[in-house]
Amino acid sequence: MPPEITCRRVAVAEILPLRHRILRAGLPAETARFQGDDEPGTRHYAATAGDGPLACLTLMPSAWKGRSAWQLRGMATDAAVQRTGLGRRLLEVALAEARCDEPERIFWCNARTTAVGFYERLGWRVVSETFEVPTAGPHVKMVWDAEGVGGSTDAQDRLQACARGGSDGASAGEVAVEPTRPPVAGFIAAELGFLAAAHLLGGPPWVAIGVVAMIGQVVADFRLRPLVGLAPAVGWMVAHQLTGNRELFFPYAMALAAHLAGQFGGRDRTAAAVAGGLVVAAFMGIRVIQDATARVLAVELAVAVAILAAVTVAVPLMDRRPWGAVAVAAVASLAAYAGLAL
Repeated sequence: MPPEITCRRVAVAEILPLRHRILRAGLPAETARFQGDDEPGTRHYAATAGDGPLACLTLMPSAWKGRSAWQLRGMATDAAVQRTGLGRRLLEVALAEARCDEPERIFWCNARTTAVGFYERLGWRVVSETFEVPTAGPHVKMVWDAEGVGGSTDAQDRLQACARGGSDGASAGEVAVEPTRPPVAGFIAAELGFLAAAHLLGGPPWVAIGVVAMIGQVVADFRLRPLVGLAPAVGWMVAHQLTGNRELFFPYAMALAAHLAGQFGGRDRTAAAVAGGLVVAAFMGIRVIQDATARVLAVELAVAVAILAAVTVAVPLMDRRPWGAVAVAAVASLAAYAGLAL
């Protein structure tokens, strides 16, 4: 049984090692210490279990366009517990407590572009163009105006306790939580459904490419929502079934390559290129088994590489937009369809 995890306020020294390991890897240790860390109004939070923090964040008194505000800084989650919901829990608890104490303040942060999706799912919104932070890469400014606290029970309990004057018996800034993991039953069912459709509408080669994409999706994210990006691939399966055109295997494969690249593109372009490249490599291997001619293989490879290069550029730009990943996958597959004429 995992140890109990506690979200609580801590001294800055307790979170500096985690900050450095996750946010400033490869840089001097002093880069993990921020100006304002030691100011009296600054609050440092950590989700702890056993010997050290598993997640951390800092709230610094600040201003935003003339309004009093909290600036969120230094949010980091240990790699071993990323994508378990722990960072979300810690953020919701910290924001709920801060709002409880000073409800007039809003919240803002400089968010890494790789983390924009995480914040948007919690109600934050992007309010700037992308800019570069020398020690941390591309960022955008985001704001949360505290119209409501996120859905966690811990955050709601914190506000209710505040309304009762803190009569819940818990010490300030401390909430015990159970480790959580995203539900996977629906995710697995959706993936199996996709592979079953590939078998019925396409055939073994279509299933093989689908398996590669599904394995990559498991590595990227267990949530159901990103699977919407498979819609263009499903469209090509249906088109193949209706027309019997075996050449549609190429746009189908590129739809999956673009979809998988999109799942990693919010992190960095290299990861997006590698993920999409795995699908392309699988496609080319199957085409060799199918005895495609050398000329056809060369053309398909050239078109696939060009499309994947464009996808790795487009995905980070579209990551913050609704249906952005679906649009990229659809355009990539249409480009592959156009490439069939070469």
